Formats: sequence, C-alpha cells, structure tokens
Amino acid sequence: MTLALSLSLPALMDPTVPVLQWTLAKAGLPPDGDMPVNLGQANSNESLSFSMREILTKVTTLEGEALGHDLMSVGMILGAVRMGDLIVSRGYMRRDVPLLQFARHFRNACAHGDRWHFFNGEPRYPARVRDLALTAELQGQRATWTTVHPRLYVEFLDDVGAYFLQLAVQEAVDTVQVSHLGQSFEVVRRALAEQIERAGLSGDQDWIDTPARVIASGVAAKDRA
Repeated sequence: MTLALSLSLPALMDPTVPVLQWTLAKAGLPPDGDMPVNLGQANSNESLSFSMREILTKVTTLEGEALGHDLMSVGMILGAVRMGDLIVSRGYMRRDVPLLQFARHFRNACAHGDRWHFFNGEPRYPARVRDLALTAELQGQRATWTTVHPRLYVEFLDDVGAYFLQLAVQEAVDTVQVSHLGQSFEVVRRALAEQIERAGLSGDQDWIDTPARVIASGVAAKDRA
C-alpha cells in the first residue's frame, strides 16, 4: 500500500488533474465537467457536497511539509499503527523479541505525530529491525523517512510477515504432533495442511512433507526402541 500510494502521488500533483479526467471519462462526462463528492451521515438524509474538480485542483498546489511529510508518510504511518495494534490486541507482544518491540515503539511514534515517543525509561527491552536499534536518544525525532526510510519500512513488513509465518507453522506442527503422532504420513500431512490453512496460509506446499514425516515416524521410532 505504501508503494502504491507513493506511485500515485505524481498523478495527484499533475496540474492537468489526470485523476479527474479519468474519473470523468469513466462516468461518461466531458473533460471540462465536474462531479460532486458527497459526505453522508448515518441516520440522516443530509450530506456535505464538494466539487471533485476543486478538490483535485487544490491538491496540485501542495508543497513543502504538506507534501514532503504528510502525503509521503501516510502509508507508513497507517501501516505502523495498524500493525502495532494487531500485535498487541491479539496477544502476540513479547518482551524478548526485538522485532515486536520495535513494532510497538514504531506504532507509538506514528500515533504521536510521527515522532519517537518514549516514556518511563523506555525502550526498556531491545527493539530492533535489521540494523536499526531504538534508543532513548531518538526521543522527539521523526520516525518515518528520517529514521525509517521506505526501504527499511518494507523490510520491516517482510520481517514481521516472516516471523508470524514461522509462528503459525510451529503452532500447526505442535498441534498435529499432539493429535496425530505416529499416524500414517498421508493422514499427518492432511491434518498439517488443514491446520496451516486455518492460519490463512496455503496448505499445498512441498515443505509440509518434512515435518509430516517426522510426526508420522514418532511412535514407530519408540516401538522399534
């Protein structure tokens, strides 16, 4: 989403307002036309109405902090807040995982004006993503771009995704090992694939064969001993 938003900015800033022209063409309206932008409210027939042409024309005049900070950072800010909230609300936060601690502090920074916001002696636990380790000296500094540039942000998302993928796989293996230890490879593999699919992942992957064989051989190995 961050990359898509960044790529869409040149079109928004173009004084020929191509976004408006595309919208008018899709609606079958002439190039010099306009469309209303209506903002309704629940349980009310009243709405606020704005000119699409006026809105998109004004966007092309943005410059300085409004462009270089707000628009260029919005994707990272929203993503960091959403990611941090999900990790905490679903009970996955851990003090001994620097990546998750980084996610928590990055979320707090983005929710406090895009500035690192430490309190009560924080960061109390190691907080790191790749080569960036958070320290109290960052207090008040800008979080996005200045500290977390777009490439590091994408790498952060990749690392979080990889962490939770590994966690989901391990939970699936642990569950199947308890319920299917020593059963046939086919039964174990099917059960493992079902557990992985419940976690939102594809169960049709070759690497599933390896843990499935280990689980299937568990009881047989004991019997032979």
